[in-house]
Amino acid sequence: MGTKLTEEEYAKLEALAAQRGVTPGECVRDLVLGAFEESQPKATPAEQALLSELLALRTILINTVYDLASGEGMTPERMEKLIAKADAGKLDRALERLKETTAPRSGGICGFSTKPISRSPLKPITQSPRKPISVLL
Repeated sequence: MGTKLTEEEYAKLEALAAQRGVTPGECVRDLVLGAFEESQPKATPAEQALLSELLALRTILINTVYDLASGEGMTPERMEKLIAKADAGKLDRALERLKETTAPRSGGICGFSTKPISRSPLKPITQSPRKPISVLL
């Protein structure tokens, strides 16, 4: 895999790589792999707990209303089962819901947009003996 950069972009990459103490190719690799991690839910633990409780409450409410609407009575045993069902895996359901709402909605490739980015035209770098950057994954 390879990419083309303007002289200005390459200078920025070199500066970032030097700051991190790595080569430009390693820096690009780190940035790409970091982009994959950014796709994880960014909710705080408190927000995750709040959403999990809200989803559990929703499960209890929907099942209670359904039972009452279908003519079944609500017994203490049935309520205990509903609560146990709602509590089982509630954090996993909350994390899954967060992942669904933070997933890219455009038809990008690997979660990245395929829309062109407006930038200055690319020019071959002829003033420097630098080799093109190749990123092999």
